[in-house]
Amino acid sequence: MSVLAWLRGGAVAVLLSGASIASARSLDSCVDDVTSTFKVPFIVLETILTAEGGQTGRDTRHANGAVDVGRAQISTQHLPRLGKLGVSHRRLRDDSCLNLAVAAWHLRRDFDRTNPAWSITARWADAMLSYHSQTPKHRARYARSLGNALRRSNTHGQ
Repeated sequence: MSVLAWLRGGAVAVLLSGASIASARSLDSCVDDVTSTFKVPFIVLETILTAEGGQTGRDTRHANGAVDVGRAQISTQHLPRLGKLGVSHRRLRDDSCLNLAVAAWHLRRDFDRTNPAWSITARWADAMLSYHSQTPKHRARYARSLGNALRRSNTHGQ
């Protein structure tokens, strides 16, 4: 499912009114909605969010000039495409639920691009690495971040 289809599925009326999706329903409800809609396992989204460490309402500027946006740290390189769907930088930064929906959409898209002969676990692992980068050295560093994030998630869940 595309972000546009998700938006049209009920969230669009809230978005067009200028209200934030997150204010229209709880963040827990949003997580349930986006993981279900995009068929992304909760632990995958949770691990990405923990590894990224972003905050609603904040951008992260990197030394290389890249800027990541909001809770799921969506790269601004995606804004031209998202802008065509009516998603502005401000909304992506300030609306937690929209930010999570875009993250789940990216994860699902990356999962769907993996080799279907691989195990489900390998496919999700590759999708999670692709969320960050296609460059091998960056993926290796991000794999360590994901491992640490997964350990933190498991520690908190006990």
